[in-house]
Amino acid sequence: MRAISAPLVGAYFRPGATLILTYLRAGTVLHLCPEPQNPIDSNAIAVYLPLGSFPTDAEEVEETLAGFGVSLDILASDPFHLGYISAPFASIWTEARERDRSWKEEPHISSPWEGKLLFSPEGKYLVGVTSLGGRPL
Repeated sequence: MRAISAPLVGAYFRPGATLILTYLRAGTVLHLCPEPQNPIDSNAIAVYLPLGSFPTDAEEVEETLAGFGVSLDILASDPFHLGYISAPFASIWTEARERDRSWKEEPHISSPWEGKLLFSPEGKYLVGVTSLGGRPL
């Protein structure tokens, strides 16, 4: 089975995202959401932490998150935008999206592609994917 992993970028621009990432384990399920209407990059693919994915034993971060204007309540009620797939890799997924008719009809967070949080040997955040929309790559 083919697998792709790509750097997760932009977390530093998302309030609280870098802190939240430090509490996530390798293999945490992530939702990938193409953003063809993104004004900066029509190939952009946003990465979200799905509802209920934040570890419940991480409540000590609540005060620190508050400094970023983020509360644990938000993590329990909405998918949390962690960042984006690195642009050079996003085009690979965009090509797959073009082959997948469901994404032409519904490119939004209600039916995302799934990925998993991975770490590079240097400790950088990666997003790994083996299928898109239930179809192998």
